Amino acid sequence: MMKPVKRLYLSTDEIHLADASLVLELNSCGRGFITAQTTTDYTGKLVRLDVGYSGLLLRWFTGYVERSQPAENGYQRLFVRELAGVFERMWPCSFQHPTLRDVAGWLEENSGISIAVPDVPYSDKPIPHFTHNGTGYQLLNNLGRAFSITDYIWYPLPDGSLYVGGAEKALFAGRPVEIPAEFSQGTAGGNSMTLPVIQSLRPGVDVNGERVTKVHLANDTMTITWT
Repeated sequence: MMKPVKRLYLSTDEIHLADASLVLELNSCGRGFITAQTTTDYTGKLVRLDVGYSGLLLRWFTGYVERSQPAENGYQRLFVRELAGVFERMWPCSFQHPTLRDVAGWLEENSGISIAVPDVPYSDKPIPHFTHNGTGYQLLNNLGRAFSITDYIWYPLPDGSLYVGGAEKALFAGRPVEIPAEFSQGTAGGNSMTLPVIQSLRPGVDVNGERVTKVHLANDTMTITWT
């Protein structure tokens, strides 16, 4: 089996990655821990991880370093979050006659994160009003109900931008993946599977007929969970 390649960038510096444990989740913000060979404090700086094999590396995680602490000699242990982590704080708002596209545009303007909505009727159909007093995550979760969107999901994309809308228009719609049982390095409780790294696997992908809700990258393996 070929060994996976992982390329870590902190700010714009390519840094040797010693250890990675990162979780991406559907309708949530990815996060995790990285141990990097550096003595620099990159707190608040951008982090990007490309994952794959020598023939094909794909960007897998785009976020920022929330905190950093020295690990063993010459290493730092970093807690990182996807860019959508800005939505953890309170995002109060009140709109009259907004469309989904209006709310997404307002979120984009106030977060600096690109937010994609699908080009379908529900994105441009106004509702009487939309008011929210909780966190940004709760706001993102509420949009499906507010705008009557069937099978609503939101998730960060590999470049850190967000998709909000129905699953049928999402990045991976209509591109199911079949993974033969012999690839599995273990299963737990019938709804998860541990695999060698597959760089295109993310929450939202349909694998063996099930929608993946969580992907945990632990160095050279990925554990995928579905509902």
